[in-house]
Amino acid sequence: MQGFYLFATAQAPDVIIYNGNEYPLIVNPMETYFNEFPEKRPRPLLESSNLWRGYIATFEIIQNELWVVDIKIQGRASAAGDRRINTEWVSVIHEVLDGNNRMKIDWLNGLLIIPQGRIIRYVHMGYASTYERYLILEIHNGNFIKELNMDNIQFEEFRERQFELFRQTEEYRRLFERMKNNYLDRGVSLSDEEIVNFFRIFLIDFLERIYE
Repeated sequence: MQGFYLFATAQAPDVIIYNGNEYPLIVNPMETYFNEFPEKRPRPLLESSNLWRGYIATFEIIQNELWVVDIKIQGRASAAGDRRINTEWVSVIHEVLDGNNRMKIDWLNGLLIIPQGRIIRYVHMGYASTYERYLILEIHNGNFIKELNMDNIQFEEFRERQFELFRQTEEYRRLFERMKNNYLDRGVSLSDEEIVNFFRIFLIDFLERIYE
């Protein structure tokens, strides 16, 4: 499962290089890593409501493997004694990866969603806007499995079909009960319909493969 967050503001995407082209990526694979190793999360001096995670990561498919090849933050302290903040984007990948300049994302089982074309329905929340077309990359243990190309109508049909198949799995039932119990522990009772709608909307963040 990929790192998952709900944002009230549209977010600046990560980037992926695929077949020599650079695309925005509307999932954030490094969040799983930073959740496990919070001390490695980069801390920019400048914060923005459209980049709550604090960084932009660049990924690349290299010989059918998914690698992170750069991590940038905006805002660094200037020279010693200078209180001004340098607002340029700077790479911190060597610091995050202990001197290495790239790392295979071997923990990822899921779908990378690449929006293409113009926005046909803008939603000021997370990555909820709708685009003309989509490129979907299926990844297993950081290895590229296959790609799918579809327009926005096909993408919505794909999501609905995947959701119905996902609902039949043990993984879905486990996540469903976990969510219900987590909210009950906080004194909040969610109806089954509310939980179903949540998974329907944020399905891509939970799929670990394409269901046939």
